[in-house]
Amino acid sequence: MKNILIIAAAQTVLVALTVVGTWFMFQSTQPAAPAVAGEGGELAAPVKADPIYISVDPAFVVNMEDRGKMRFLQMQLEVMSRNSDVEELMDKHYTRVRNDLILTFDGLTMDDIRQTEGKTNLQERARVAINNVLLDEAEIEEAIEAVYFTKFVVQ
Repeated sequence: MKNILIIAAAQTVLVALTVVGTWFMFQSTQPAAPAVAGEGGELAAPVKADPIYISVDPAFVVNMEDRGKMRFLQMQLEVMSRNSDVEELMDKHYTRVRNDLILTFDGLTMDDIRQTEGKTNLQERARVAINNVLLDEAEIEEAIEAVYFTKFVVQ
């Protein structure tokens, strides 16, 4: 009888240690709670706002040269911002944004867009062009975070 009590006590201790160890292990893998303002008034790290996607309509059609042949590129763009004022500013300065994008796309060749790297470079150039317009017209820096192709057709 004495042996049974010792074994039962040992099992109880092992189960308790297993539960406590598991609890500590899962606590260390949980993400930290977001920082909040402290007593000293320090601000927490800013939380990113939800993205806002803005379509740049109509699609762009660009003439391109490919080894002496004329080709056409049709691109539909959407831009992403986290600033709720940007959609209104894009509408307000639509003509200049579209003009600067056309100038950005002027002179493209098939070699410029054949590889993924070329398309990514073109997206970045478009993002910079739009941000320059919004900086000049509305003094908003880096209003557009990304440019996405929703249609990219070469004929």
